Amino acid sequence: MANIMVIDEHPSLEKLVSETFSTQGHLVYGVSDADKVMEVFSSSRWDLILMDLYINGVERWDLLEQLKLHDPPVPILIVSAFEPPLDKYLREDMDGYIQKDWEMNGLKRHIHEKLSAR
Repeated sequence: MANIMVIDEHPSLEKLVSETFSTQGHLVYGVSDADKVMEVFSSSRWDLILMDLYINGVERWDLLEQLKLHDPPVPILIVSAFEPPLDKYLREDMDGYIQKDWEMNGLKRHIHEKLSAR
């Protein structure tokens, strides 16, 4: 069983991930408020974090950096509706970038890969 944190201002991503992975025994917890992320992150051991970069209309690379400083081994997949600028895609502190799609095929594949590697 894995603990998966979903950071997204819209609950739809958390709902989709939860519906898909809770049936496999994984716990999925959603956080929609950027101010609460570190509090929730510190409250448990996480196996994977899915994070939308845009929270309340603001790019949150700073939040990614805080998470990696706190617990570097936890894989963080950026999930966004936007294509990443090339320079930011090459950042060392993210473990993957997935563009949101309605079928979630890429997201499911990346989640399985990251959880299998742990």
